[in-house]
Amino acid sequence: MDNQTIDALQERARRLRQDLEALSQQAGDFPAVVRNAERIRASLAMICLDLGLDAQGNRPEEPPAA
Repeated sequence: MDNQTIDALQERARRLRQDLEALSQQAGDFPAVVRNAERIRASLAMICLDLGLDAQGNRPEEPPAA
């Protein structure tokens, strides 16, 4: 896979993480959504690691996202 494709996938993973955080906040105390969001978060962490990012979706040389 070329670097341009990897970069695009990394950016998409970052956007997914942001969307997931927004979904979790909007869900409030709806337990099923919160529980499933946690499962998605774990899967997304594994995808990030596959793409050379840390589990939070940052490149190793980048500071952690706030």
